[in-house]
Amino acid sequence: MGMLVVILVVALPVVELYLAVEVARLVGAAETVALLLVISIGGAWLARRQGLAVLARVREKLNAGEIPGRDLVHGLLVLIAGLLLLVPGFLTDAVGLLLLLPPVRSGAQLLLFRRWRRRVQRVSSTWTVVSTGRETSSADGSDRRPPPGALPPGPPGSPPQEDPGGPP
Repeated sequence: MGMLVVILVVALPVVELYLAVEVARLVGAAETVALLLVISIGGAWLARRQGLAVLARVREKLNAGEIPGRDLVHGLLVLIAGLLLLVPGFLTDAVGLLLLLPPVRSGAQLLLFRRWRRRVQRVSSTWTVVSTGRETSSADGSDRRPPPGALPPGPPGSPPQEDPGGPP
């Protein structure tokens, strides 16, 4: 993950600069700057509008007593789109504008949920809690202490089991 960030920090400006030079060569420098400004201003307006719509849906769900999980992810993706539109450049503007399209956002949300599910499964398969809740063993067989906040066994939402060695 760290290497990906380094590559993006180094490669993204180079790609953006290359694209800006190529567009300027085709349409002119002033037109390129004007196009970047129009895309950024229009994109920011669209991101604000979409963000307010997502916020309204989140409030509706909260008022109805529901958890607005999917809408929060949509809001995060709209925020990312807005940030990408503020960065000057054609590539970031294109990705930002694509994220403002609801079908693209839904696809990105699906990819994020799959990735998060794999991470949760990987972490949950690493630790098992023995019935006392005190001893643990990792998936590789070595005994180690549980990470902070490790839960005792039981179905989700069930109360923790009583410690049989505790006070009567």
